[in-house]
Amino acid sequence: MPYGYEESHPQAKYLKNKSWYVSAFFTDQQVLDIDVFYKMVMEKCEAAKPFKAYLGKALDGYQIPKTKR
Repeated sequence: MPYGYEESHPQAKYLKNKSWYVSAFFTDQQVLDIDVFYKMVMEKCEAAKPFKAYLGKALDGYQIPKTKR
């Protein structure tokens, strides 16, 4: 758990995550056709925008807690 949070926190399983990502898979044929690949990459990036915006909003103003040493 991150410093400052109890193991019993209701969102503990999410607080333990250190990173989030979005992925997409492409076939060899899709990658080899630059027009198709470009269009698909742009569509995937556009689809990921709400996720990125959500994370940005959720972390707005967040500061890493100072650790005790």
